[in-house]
Amino acid sequence: MPQPGKFLSAPAVEADVVVARDVFAAHASHSGKFTAGYAQANAVITLPRSVMTSARLNDGERVEVRTAHGAVVVAARQGTDDVAWMPNSPWANALIPAPYGNALPIFKGFRAELRATQKDITTLPSLLDG
Repeated sequence: MPQPGKFLSAPAVEADVVVARDVFAAHASHSGKFTAGYAQANAVITLPRSVMTSARLNDGERVEVRTAHGAVVVAARQGTDDVAWMPNSPWANALIPAPYGNALPIFKGFRAELRATQKDITTLPSLLDG
């Protein structure tokens, strides 16, 4: 007999996400943007504990972040602040309108739907091909 809830999908949670520059993400770009270190530092979203709990996420698990402009799968990190944020990176840029997709958006944030997933983290080449 299947476990209760085993086949239920993870709940979708809405959150306001801020895009910010991050010293660790910027440092990782110096070794090359197609390195594993760059992806580890940039393909992430830092979430408040309340959002992690609502989305049934644990630190390091994958989360699909979706907006009206795109979707990416990144690693979820539990933050110490009460704000959801992503480093300014190709992963964040994939979630904002096209006129801002190549730079830090002037509004520095967006509303997104978050859902735990087993999908692979979105790769940088797939973002560039997209």
